[in-house]
Amino acid sequence: SKTKDLYFNRLEKLLTIINVDYKEIMKNSYADAGKNTLKEVDISTLFNVNRELYSSCKSIIFSLKDYLLDAVEAKKFENISMSVLK
Repeated sequence: SKTKDLYFNRLEKLLTIINVDYKEIMKNSYADAGKNTLKEVDISTLFNVNRELYSSCKSIIFSLKDYLLDAVEAKKFENISMSVLK
């Protein structure tokens, strides 16, 4: 039980970290775009790469959730993750 709680908390923390990082990179990208330091194609590429990295990390976390947690804890994690990802 302690181990599952530890896994749950660490997965939740990872989810929060990737969400914050994604938003920070987007904010910085928009700031750079406003300064005309990036070309339009570079901005688009940066947004796409950022989104793909975010989606990849999220997929890994959810895969780990299925591997490390039992069904009850996994469902609880899914419910909590919705509030974290907002």
